[in-house]
Amino acid sequence: MSLKPRPRRAGRPRQPISREALLDAARQVFAEDGYDAASTNRIAELAGLRKASLLHRFGSKEALYLEVMGGVTGALMELVTEARLGESGILERLDHLGELVTRYLSRDRYTAKLLVREAVDGGPFYCTPAGRAATRAALQVTTAFLQAGIDAGVFAATDAQQLALSIVSLHLHYFAASNLAADLLETDAFADEAIARRTRAVLDQVRRLCGAPAR
Repeated sequence: MSLKPRPRRAGRPRQPISREALLDAARQVFAEDGYDAASTNRIAELAGLRKASLLHRFGSKEALYLEVMGGVTGALMELVTEARLGESGILERLDHLGELVTRYLSRDRYTAKLLVREAVDGGPFYCTPAGRAATRAALQVTTAFLQAGIDAGVFAATDAQQLALSIVSLHLHYFAASNLAADLLETDAFADEAIARRTRAVLDQVRRLCGAPAR
């Protein structure tokens, strides 16, 4: 869902704007404009407060961006960990991970686009030691999960690192380039029916990439 600029009244708001709402506005602007072109004025306008108030809460544009990116990568890491440590069979956990990630990326139109922009633009998150470590950790946990399936003979023998990268691309592209999906599907790529259809396709395609039995 795209945020619309909130009307801003003079003085202190009766109900202070939540940190989550500010991060939602920032995620949208950073995803649409990229870090360098993103305006803190626009973020503040979307959130319905003054730029000075926004910077008072976060300190700087870079600090705000790092918190947005840290939240996204942290959430994805939790999803991979949840699926990896589940008690069901490896195939069921693989499907569960696909469902979790698709659901997370479908919550708004900006998360996947933000991740792709960061990767393509070489944004400030990956350039920090903490950001690079968080990104690598998420990929390494995914690779370890896939390697476990290969070692168990459930997945085909293949390069687990390359497999992880292919699956990440499969998840991100649909949502990051949702205009292309919308043109092909002739419907909003984020509509409930389209997301249900996408989820089924992702689960089937991830199994094929893994060389696993069809669902």
